[in-house]
Amino acid sequence: MLQGYLHQSIEIATDAGSLAGVLTEVGDDYVEINEPGGTQVIVPLGQINYVQAL
Repeated sequence: MLQGYLHQSIEIATDAGSLAGVLTEVGDDYVEINEPGGTQVIVPLGQINYVQAL
């Protein structure tokens, strides 16, 4: 499902908050996002509430 967002700008919401950036990797149990400032963030799939394209 998330493979369709690969290399696109997205927003991901979790219980801890939301983050936006380019989806760079989809693993078996995580996604990796590059935020606009260059920070790489790994989010466990089980923590994601929703994903939307920006």
